[in-house]
Amino acid sequence: MRKFTKKIEVKDITKMTDNQINKLECGDKVVKNTNGQYHCYTVSYKQNGVGICLTYTDASVVETVSYDYTEGEWVYNSTDITHIGQN
Repeated sequence: MRKFTKKIEVKDITKMTDNQINKLECGDKVVKNTNGQYHCYTVSYKQNGVGICLTYTDASVVETVSYDYTEGEWVYNSTDITHIGQN
């Protein structure tokens, strides 16, 4: 089991580079910095050559950003948002 997680800082979680994603492993952190507002995403799933999911949570939302590995590169797939506590 790994003791430390990597941290990468990005401006746009949907525009990560192949190099950035290739460095990540499950449990690593990606910090999105939007004009000084910081949001921490955790790599919740990764299978090399298949896909990766990065998940952010706060008091009102769970957001998962996914990429697929297609034709030798990581390609943004989708962002799924679930609101917490809404009927």
